[in-house]
Amino acid sequence: MTIRRKVRILVFLAILGLVPLFNTVYRNNLPIVANAIAGPLDNNQPPSSSIERSLPAANATAASFINAQQGCSQVYPGKITVSFTWQPSGAGEQWLDLSLYDNGFAPGTFAGWGPFAVGDSAATWDGLDSLKTFFGRVNTVTPSGWKTSSTVSFRSGQCPPGHPFPVLSRYVSGKNIVLTFDDCADSGRISDILDVLRFFGAQAIFFPTGQCAQNNPALFEKAIADGNLIGNHTYSHPHLTQLSDSEIVWQLQNGPPQSLGSYWRPPFFEHNDRIDAIAVSLGYTLMMWNIDSNDFAGTPASVMINRVTAAARAGAIVSMHMQGSNTLAALPWIIVRLVNAGYVITW
Repeated sequence: MTIRRKVRILVFLAILGLVPLFNTVYRNNLPIVANAIAGPLDNNQPPSSSIERSLPAANATAASFINAQQGCSQVYPGKITVSFTWQPSGAGEQWLDLSLYDNGFAPGTFAGWGPFAVGDSAATWDGLDSLKTFFGRVNTVTPSGWKTSSTVSFRSGQCPPGHPFPVLSRYVSGKNIVLTFDDCADSGRISDILDVLRFFGAQAIFFPTGQCAQNNPALFEKAIADGNLIGNHTYSHPHLTQLSDSEIVWQLQNGPPQSLGSYWRPPFFEHNDRIDAIAVSLGYTLMMWNIDSNDFAGTPASVMINRVTAAARAGAIVSMHMQGSNTLAALPWIIVRLVNAGYVITW
């Protein structure tokens, strides 16, 4: 996000009196990304601290969490792997702490993993239970004591058999809402959507066409780095019901390369048992929606905002389009209202 754009957003939110709220939302709901492997964290008993940390708090710079992204474990069936990245402070060795309890990492209630070298900035924790809320932080050993990063929290998903990504929206009983963006747009508009999501600490699912992904590879890699998911919307957005089996296979196999084994969404909402079976054979899971923003029809931003927020409910999936003429204008307001209502914007 450019400094000028961020200043405009901050000024806008300051006028609304919402800057403190969204500083908190952004700071505490960062997507939680990661090279070494840790074992399972027992979710039935309080995890034990692997080291006593009785040193006084230090004034040296603490590490800063940047990202964390979930996947389905290839080692522990049905378990979750979470990849973390952070910005090291450079002040000393580091430890990654995880807890199931929102108690400030009280002794005996968290698991510590380390030490990591001074410059290490990534780690993958494998074997976490599904459908649990975790709290994480990075602790740095400094000459004057331990210096901790801010705490981040995340809800682990659930891994359907053979699926590489955990699914949150269909299985979590909490207040998650999934924003989805179909089709394509010019690179500037896609980048702006990503900037808004990043600013508010929200993650979405993008369904670009293969052509769109080919023309904007860096943007969609950036989307993934921010914790967003890429789904398949075919190569050229055809009417699939008019295609042969081999043509449908080609369209899906040439969709966004980042979507391999993820969700798919049919163009024009057109699909049937034949098409669905082909998609399943290629490893894709159908994802439709239950809230339609109607942004593709040029719906005014104010109408779109009310339409989405009035229909909001836990587990809802919202359909939007990257090229919608008023989608970008409505997006910050939709997020504002949903977060104020207690929803978490993530897949």
